Amino acid sequence: MGEILGIGMTHAPHLQFTDENMANVLRRLLKSDRTPAEMKDPKNWPAGMRAEWGSDEGVSAARSHRAALLEGVRAARAALDAFKPDFVLIWGDDQYENFREDLLPPFCVYAFDEVDCALFKGSDGLGASANVWNEPANRVVKIKGHREAANLLAQKLLENGFDVAWSYRLHHAEVLSHAFARTILYLDYDRKGFPYPVIPFHVNCYGSHLQPSADQGKIDRRPAASIADALAMLRLGEAGCAHYRERPMAGGADRFIELVARDAHGQASLPVPGRGSRSATFRGIKGGTVRGVARVGPRADAFLGPARDAELGLSGGRHGRAQDFAAALR
Repeated sequence: MGEILGIGMTHAPHLQFTDENMANVLRRLLKSDRTPAEMKDPKNWPAGMRAEWGSDEGVSAARSHRAALLEGVRAARAALDAFKPDFVLIWGDDQYENFREDLLPPFCVYAFDEVDCALFKGSDGLGASANVWNEPANRVVKIKGHREAANLLAQKLLENGFDVAWSYRLHHAEVLSHAFARTILYLDYDRKGFPYPVIPFHVNCYGSHLQPSADQGKIDRRPAASIADALAMLRLGEAGCAHYRERPMAGGADRFIELVARDAHGQASLPVPGRGSRSATFRGIKGGTVRGVARVGPRADAFLGPARDAELGLSGGRHGRAQDFAAALR
């Protein structure tokens, strides 16, 4: 039987850069002509924002925020290592990186044997390039993929009526998009290496109404059943290795992990079907819940208003909080 471990991950704030650069986006907005003059005066900011800005323009707040996030990230990595997955499926948003005006799939499964990843690339948006490990910003590393499992996943989604694209190579981008890269980078913050094959699952974040739904405004639950169906086919054979259509798969696939890069755009974790569905053979799934492995205390930016995801019709805070996410998974 297969097992699923769900981990909520963020790809922001930019933990790869220094604390002194964490507030660069705010600094840029304070200089912008589009920012109302009254909002450039800290006296008009919410109390939590003024407290974080403090007397050092957010450096102390960035330092404490980093410490809290790393506690959660390290707990997530410990859970990942203990689980020993055969591959890692990462949901991540593509922000005008690999897909642009000429092609706007709502979802895309990447089926790679390996893919280039610029883990230490600088950020134009943040205006930062030096990273906390002093790695060269132009260093490109190879990330292992799992082509056969990705193909099966896409096939089962299509067979279940969920219109998903899949690709064997990148389109516009030369390296893996930052939502996937940062998920891997932050899980390996302590530089132990990341040995697990990855299946990136692209979620469009700038198109609208790209995926039809019979019930507008509600999450379409078909992907969960399809993914569970695919995993069920990767069943253990008598020799202890995974099989797909009676053919053994190298390395086995009796374990599976999903990582949800969800913070920046309020994305929701994919619901897992409960008992009675075709995925009920998975150990560790009770009543459709997935356990959280890390909790981070409440943030001072709770005053920020809700954002909406244009594709899935979901409401959520633009700066999602790990504590809320863990509570939702319990």
